[in-house]
Amino acid sequence: LAITFSDPISHAPLNQPLHPTQIYHAIANISIFAILFFLSRRNIRRGTLVVVYMLFYGLLRFTVEFWRGDPRGFLYSFSTSQWISLGLIISAFLLWFIKIRHEPYTEY
Repeated sequence: LAITFSDPISHAPLNQPLHPTQIYHAIANISIFAILFFLSRRNIRRGTLVVVYMLFYGLLRFTVEFWRGDPRGFLYSFSTSQWISLGLIISAFLLWFIKIRHEPYTEY
């Protein structure tokens, strides 16, 4: 499974087979939406949906960045987006353990 870019405006390496990360992102974001929609219908703690989104999107972005074929800037073998994703994942865990798990359950 590969996509080849031939238009220089794309800013991707030209005429080289690459993973279709745009499709990966689209499918994964639809899956994240489905999970959030399912959770929104449940009796959950206030702020849980935000934490779940932060965690899943951070994991998605961190993983997909390994397959991107364009130069993204690297520091200790991770791209800038991966470092930001790690910060998002850590923030999600901190939010959960410090604030949200002490919130009462809410009913919508």
